[in-house]
This record gives sequence, structure tokens and C-alpha cells, in this order.
Amino acid sequence: TGKVTHLLSVLQNVTEEVELREELKRRTNFAETILDVSTNRITVFDRNYRFVAWNKRCEEIHGKTRDKVIGRTIFEMFPGVENYPVFMNAQEQSLKGEYVHLPVVQDGYTGAHLELFYVPLKDEFGETYAVLNIMHDVSNYVKNTEALDALNKKLEAKNVELEQKSEEITSFAFVASHDMKEPLRKIHTFSDWLLEMEHDRLSEQGKNMVAKINASVKRMEHLIDDILVLTKIHSDIHKQEDVDLNVIAKSVTDEMSDQI
Repeated sequence: TGKVTHLLSVLQNVTEEVELREELKRRTNFAETILDVSTNRITVFDRNYRFVAWNKRCEEIHGKTRDKVIGRTIFEMFPGVENYPVFMNAQEQSLKGEYVHLPVVQDGYTGAHLELFYVPLKDEFGETYAVLNIMHDVSNYVKNTEALDALNKKLEAKNVELEQKSEEITSFAFVASHDMKEPLRKIHTFSDWLLEMEHDRLSEQGKNMVAKINASVKRMEHLIDDILVLTKIHSDIHKQEDVDLNVIAKSVTDEMSDQI
């Protein structure tokens, strides 16, 4: 007659299921926290190119909140992405189970230079069910590299200019030294003749004066030779040698004997 005569009560223990759901929730929150604190843009898309993860950095850069993105496809969120073969090939390869790394590509939407990682996520059977996409901003690195390249080019140009100047200086020094040595040779010759031909008529003081003239001429010749060495020192190989400072001191003393 449809009247209730008994009540059947069935009690099923779902403690394990609840604990599993709580554990899954904790792990999910933990994973999302890790994604959100990252300075990189991180997304996850499934085999249908639908977003299943979208971290805080993506929200900041693209101005689109997670609830507006999750469940929508890459093509809906980024119209025209299919026209970028680099991105499409990377996504297709990663969905086939391949790890893909793109060192430097330019983002057509923000203009930033990115280092991209596509990491396939696989189930227990080894099948790829989603792809983790990490976008690391390397704009500063690219900018610094370009600046460094420009600086290197300037340095190369300066080096070429310096080499040309060095060659000019070397040529000038060679010509100048030749012209400077000519009058020195004459002074040296005349002083030798003077000592030889007028030896008996010169006083001891006169002979000392002529000897000092010859010594000065020799020092001047050495100085000119040293200047020539200095102008081409960049191209010659010079070995280190011990120097007797006693000889140097005596040379200086002799040269400055009048002042002393």
C-alpha cells in the first residue's frame, strides 16, 4: 500500500577516500604554490592544447587570471600562435614524449627573449598526457650579449686602427733614426779626426772634452736604437735578462759627472 514499514541504513566507511582526497588537495596546493612563487612563466597544457595550469607570473605578464585561462586552448588565448613554427614544432614534439629546449626565442606577444623548456608529463604506461612549459626570461642576457658584441666590434676596429698607427710610428721612427744618425756619424768622425790630427796641440782638458763628445754621441746612438726597439716591441719576442745595476749606476755617474 506504499506505507513505510522499515528503514534500511547502509553505512560505508569512506575514511580512506577522504584522506586520499585531502592528500591530493595538499599536494595540489603545494605544487601550485611552487609554480606561483617561480619568477618564470609556467603553464601546463593537455593533449588537446587546453591549459590545465597557469601560474602567477603568467597572470602578471599577460594580464589574464587563472580562471580565465584554465580550460581554454592555446589558440584561443594566443591567436596566431599557429603562425610561429618554432613554438608549434616544440609543442608537437613534446606531446610525442620528447623533451624540448629552445635556448633563445623572441616572444611575439611581449617582445621578450625567452629560454623555453617543454617537459612531457607521462602516466604509468609512459603515455604523455600533458606538457609542462617553462618560460625563462633572458632579455637582459640577450641585451648584455648584444652590447658586448658591439663593444667587441669597436675594440676590433680600435685594434686595427692602433696597428695601423703602430706601423706608421715604426716607419717614422726608422726614417727619423736614419736622419738623426747621419749628423751623429759626422760628429763622431770629426771628433776622431780632431783627436788624431790635433792630438799634440790639444790640452788634456781639450782631449777630455772631445772624449766626452764621443761618449755622448755613442749614448745618443744607443738611445735612437732603443727608440727603434720600443716602436716594434709589440711584434718582437723579448726574453727577460738579468741586469747588472752596478753597470747602470756607473753609466749614470759618468754621464752626469759634470753636474756631480
